[in-house]
Amino acid sequence: MASTNPSDQPLASEEKQADLLDMNEGETTTATPDEVDPDLLDPETARTDTAADEVDPDLLDPELAKDDVNAADPDLLDPNDADEADPDLLDPNNSTTAPDLLDPEAARTDPQEGVPVAPGEGDFVDDPDDDDEEAAKAQARGMATPPTDDEDDIEDFSTPFEDEGGFDDKPDDDSVELFDDELVDDDDDEAAPLADNKDGKKKKKRRIFTKFKKKPKEEKEPSKAEKRRRRRAICLLICCCCLILLLILLLIFLVFKKDTTDDTVDDDGYVDDGFVDDFFGFGDGLVPDNVQTTPFDPYVKGDCDFSDNFQPHAISQCECYGKITVVADDIRELYTLLKTRLMPELYSTSEDGEGWTEPITSCDPRNQALLWLSSGDTRRSGDLVQRFLTSTAFISMNGTKWDYKNLWLSDQNECLWLGLQCNKRFQIHSLALDTINIFGTVPSEIRLFRGLTTLSITRSHITGQIPTYIFSIPNLRDLRFYANQMTGSIPSEVGLATALEVLKLENNWMYGTLVSELGLLTNLRSLSLGFNQFIRHLPTELGMWTKLTSLVLEDNRISGTFPTQMGQWTALEKLLMTENLMTGGLPTEIGFMTSMRDVRLADIGMHGPIPSEIGLLTDLNRLDLGEQHFSGTIPTETGQLSNMYFLALLKNDLTGPIPTEFGKLTNMTRLDMQELHLEGALPSEIGEMSLLKDFALDENDIISTIPPEVCELREKKLAKLIVDCPTKNGRGVGNWTDHTENGLDDLLAVEGNCFTICRKGA
Repeated sequence: MASTNPSDQPLASEEKQADLLDMNEGETTTATPDEVDPDLLDPETARTDTAADEVDPDLLDPELAKDDVNAADPDLLDPNDADEADPDLLDPNNSTTAPDLLDPEAARTDPQEGVPVAPGEGDFVDDPDDDDEEAAKAQARGMATPPTDDEDDIEDFSTPFEDEGGFDDKPDDDSVELFDDELVDDDDDEAAPLADNKDGKKKKKRRIFTKFKKKPKEEKEPSKAEKRRRRRAICLLICCCCLILLLILLLIFLVFKKDTTDDTVDDDGYVDDGFVDDFFGFGDGLVPDNVQTTPFDPYVKGDCDFSDNFQPHAISQCECYGKITVVADDIRELYTLLKTRLMPELYSTSEDGEGWTEPITSCDPRNQALLWLSSGDTRRSGDLVQRFLTSTAFISMNGTKWDYKNLWLSDQNECLWLGLQCNKRFQIHSLALDTINIFGTVPSEIRLFRGLTTLSITRSHITGQIPTYIFSIPNLRDLRFYANQMTGSIPSEVGLATALEVLKLENNWMYGTLVSELGLLTNLRSLSLGFNQFIRHLPTELGMWTKLTSLVLEDNRISGTFPTQMGQWTALEKLLMTENLMTGGLPTEIGFMTSMRDVRLADIGMHGPIPSEIGLLTDLNRLDLGEQHFSGTIPTETGQLSNMYFLALLKNDLTGPIPTEFGKLTNMTRLDMQELHLEGALPSEIGEMSLLKDFALDENDIISTIPPEVCELREKKLAKLIVDCPTKNGRGVGNWTDHTENGLDDLLAVEGNCFTICRKGA
């Protein structure tokens, strides 16, 4: 393609202008001037014809143009058509003809008259029909304005082209080719365009307009990096589409699952066995809302004078006279209705349900609760069945003697009563009555709270054994009866409470063996049985407690050895078993319990060496192995317990030196190593324990002075440093002097010693 730079290829060369003027008769072509770029026309020779107002001069570079012979109108190319040609324009001697038309440098159509040059004179013939057609096409493409005969729309190209620099030979991306130079006869040499043919006619090079098309951009072959980027983009798009599809499917699944969820699962996620829904539905429609009976008078403790009372409280009548004698007629009527319709639904056995024949005068807790529920307007503010069960529990556990009984047996909703919590369905799921001075036994009505998840009655005076029916509550997760006066053993029915996560029974008078059914509580996270009288060994089934985080068995009479299954307690963080009757050694499986933080095994009768696997418990904070019969040396792996702040090894049979690795225990605050058989010198690495507050090292066989690094700890946080007093034979820690002048045999520390107490050896 020829260069588009006007300065390099001038359009007005004589040879090419002559070719334009010497075109063969009948071969004159029409142009589509509305699509020609004016910037490609040489300003030195450019002129406008009748259609020049739509021609872009920039596109008229002869080197870039190609002809389209078929574009010419035959009528306009006929030289004999004298009716349509202006004779003045066809006569070269006509003085009225514009010189520009005869000048080969500037042969153009008169822009004022709009009359085309005669055919065969080497210029373009303008067909009005073609102009209209081409203008319409250009206007549709938005690239040119419609043709007009108005003189004001004719552009003036007389101003010479001035190159201001920066014009590149490389054609613009939007450049197009409008002309083709070709010979009439393909056999003629392109260098001799005016040679004669066989008929004596001159063969000419013809210049015609082609259709206006933008030359497509040349696409470069993308680089490998570009191809990789494209592939990555495609892969990313596919992955995003797959992810969106997956999320849509997940959303559909969740919606479908929510729609098909069993109604026995409440909003809090607690499983309901179906009894609760039927149970509450029955109670809600049992008594109309507009029913109101005679209310009970307020309860006054110790007030047995009912002369000023209209309807004495049932609890007051039972406390004063042991029976209920005063009952209003409307209360009696509603009481009869509830007894015949409600009680069979709550109690299914002949002992408690259909065979329940207690008279209205009975002081049975259930009878008192039923009378209270039949009085006044106490039914409308809550659930009928829940109010009956909670009021029965209140009377059974001597609620009138509680230290705190906020809103109990009031007209307020039962969910607001002290210690009760309800879920979103207003169903009681937590009963926690702690430290309020409760007396009595656990009422059997507790088992009817099918949605109960937490039952906690602690630090009170509950007596009796753990009721077996408690473990049949399907939703029970947290059971706490610690710090009471309960007796008996753990029933084997405990294995039914598979949802149980917390079981705390410490500080009671319980006894017996640990039943193997405890191993069925695979969801158990915390078990506290300390300060009881449990005996025998630990069942191997306890190895199924893979979720257990806390095990408290201290101060019992448990014997035997640790089962090797304890290595499966990988989630265990706290192990408290002090003061038991264990035998054997500490199993090496303790190294698998890597979550351990607090280990207290003091005074349980163990012996043998301390396993080196203890060093694997890197999260350990406290280790108490005191008052045992451990022998051998202190494992150097103990120095790996960098998070430990308490270490007690006192009263064992350990020998050898203090490991220098103790210097890595930089978080240590208390180090108790009394009554051992340690030897050697006190390592200076102890001085690295900058947080040490209490260090007891007396009753050992250490022969050493106190290193200055250890004495520097006295200036920090070390408040107590207990060592053996120095003796004449060098035994003990520190320097010594003899004060025999005072008649004393005591060997006292001289100036410079930094211990706080030294104990005199035997």
